[in-house]
Amino acid sequence: MKLGEITNELETNLFQDIKHVYIDSKTGHFHVDAIASNDFMVAYYPDIGMSVESLMLSNLRLAPIQLCGLGHPVSTFGSKIDYFISGADVEISLGAELNYSERLVLLPGLGSINNYPQYQVINQPQNNKHTNSRFIIGCSWIAQKINYPLVCLLAEIVKKAKKPILFRLFAGGAEAVWQGNGFVTFNRDLESILGKENFEIIPGKPYDEYMQLIQSSDICIDSYHFGGCNTVFDSLYLRKLIITFEGDRWYNRIGSQMLRTVGLSELIATNAQEYIKLTVKLINSDKYRAQLEKKLQQADLDSTIFSTQSKKYFKKAIDFLIENHEQLKSENSIKPIFIE
Repeated sequence: MKLGEITNELETNLFQDIKHVYIDSKTGHFHVDAIASNDFMVAYYPDIGMSVESLMLSNLRLAPIQLCGLGHPVSTFGSKIDYFISGADVEISLGAELNYSERLVLLPGLGSINNYPQYQVINQPQNNKHTNSRFIIGCSWIAQKINYPLVCLLAEIVKKAKKPILFRLFAGGAEAVWQGNGFVTFNRDLESILGKENFEIIPGKPYDEYMQLIQSSDICIDSYHFGGCNTVFDSLYLRKLIITFEGDRWYNRIGSQMLRTVGLSELIATNAQEYIKLTVKLINSDKYRAQLEKKLQQADLDSTIFSTQSKKYFKKAIDFLIENHEQLKSENSIKPIFIE
């Protein structure tokens, strides 16, 4: 099932048939006829929330068993999705019902498999990474993740750093920023808090250009409260140190768990003061930063954050839910289900 605009640029080798579900941009009509009559046993949504179509479908009962994954790692808080598939190493299983309306199904590991970035790392001499005299901090956050408390933490970092700072804010293609007068307001607000010399806003870039800019940064830092996943492993793939701010949900825990997996738990902050302290330490101490950079260079990413060993558990989870769904419904339980 393909949601959104009809396109021929699809990888179809793994599928016998592709059904298109989309909203007509001219008439607003929701074309769902292709799947309205079906014999589905399971409806699995890799994400719910990244398209209007997925939001609308999540409020329908297309199959007896409906579940979603971490493509958009937040609960639907609806009544039609039965299960949410995630990772046991990342989630806090106790009290999961506070974060999910669905029953949590926990696979061993992260809950997702990270694809290798399609980018060839450019080897750059350490003393020729960039021509900017400032210490560059890569912030791959997209505009929706930039919030006032977070920017205030950046202002504290500027005050405590012994080097001039440049926060490189990758705002992406967010319509709220780039359409109309959004950019003017966004830029003005950041200037009032950070000072105009301490940041630059990067619009949406082709992937290779984005990766080159990350690689030319001195370090990276993750956002809070909605953290990153792809952006964190992008940084680690480029062997760039990144500081994370760990919270209580998958979307602000996945980056920290990846750091633990590669042996860099010292870069995980659990509160605002730690976040500031860790970032300032990496800025001010060349020796400490070099020690951790060496550690990251030696990390085996193939067997850790890019491992595919957990994929077998996804199939086990689907088989288990098909076999036990009726019993699970009758239990009326909110306890997570662990797949082993």
